[in-house]
Amino acid sequence: MSGLLDFDDVVVTFAASAGMMSRLRGRTTSFNAVDHVSLSVARGEILGIVGESGSGKTTICKAALGLHSVAGGAVTLDGKPARLSDGTLQMVFQDPLSSLNPRQTIAEAIAIPLRLHGHAGRGNMAEAIDALLKDVGLGAQFRNRFPHELSGGQLQRAAIARALATNPRVLFADEAVSKLDVSVRAQILNLLKRLRDSHDLTIVFVTHDLHVARFLCDRIAIMYFGKLLEFGPTRAVYADPKHPYTQELLGTLDHERKSVASTRDVFNPLTDDRRACRYLNRCPHAMAACAERHPDFRGTGPGHATACYLYEEAET
Repeated sequence: MSGLLDFDDVVVTFAASAGMMSRLRGRTTSFNAVDHVSLSVARGEILGIVGESGSGKTTICKAALGLHSVAGGAVTLDGKPARLSDGTLQMVFQDPLSSLNPRQTIAEAIAIPLRLHGHAGRGNMAEAIDALLKDVGLGAQFRNRFPHELSGGQLQRAAIARALATNPRVLFADEAVSKLDVSVRAQILNLLKRLRDSHDLTIVFVTHDLHVARFLCDRIAIMYFGKLLEFGPTRAVYADPKHPYTQELLGTLDHERKSVASTRDVFNPLTDDRRACRYLNRCPHAMAACAERHPDFRGTGPGHATACYLYEEAET
């Protein structure tokens, strides 16, 4: 792998809750929330990681940030183990109101990473804060406001300003626009595009919405129950989705086949055979091989690949 940020056969394991274990009667008590995922993120690109709740898309980002332990594989930045402590990786969360201290002004929230990482001192702190606020489209009048005094879009801008305070190389945005109105959502997405260029940022954008990913991202990676199922250039994935799950997300799965699939149970990581394809239970194209082993990736076009037995195995 040769990107700026590389996920190399990454595994993140979670323990089952006590309630789950009481119903399992001695069966497995843990599962892979991220299951042997390899993915490379190029410098300067915006990569969208797309999937439903529980797909592992947020978990793999938190693993890169060191917020979840990696049970197998590695996450590297420029070939070296990724570290959160030096500020080169930052994350913007879905709900900025819960990630900002309600007792701190916006200026105080931004000042902390500036001071801790040595990017501003007492003499130039106010200037540095104002520059970051300007960068995200907020004026200096917001510096002394508290989080509850800001709208949703303003809060997300403030959260982005705080993330930029460490001069990160990679910015993770976890469902960063899902709670915003449509008009404000477009403004934040355009802001991220602009910041990518002006700050030489690489952005990993987590979302459940392929339409948002289409607008923002250069490439898309589709995840389902810990497995990476498809990845490729946004235009290619959107115009010609290969995996049945991607087709389902985009609403292009054949209606008759979709109705059959919808009556089946989703994958259960604690009771189902984890050697099988994760989408087996819902897939209208399921075949014997799918139940025996999760498929390897098959190349389906330039930079476009999918883990599905419907396609011939080829070099990716």
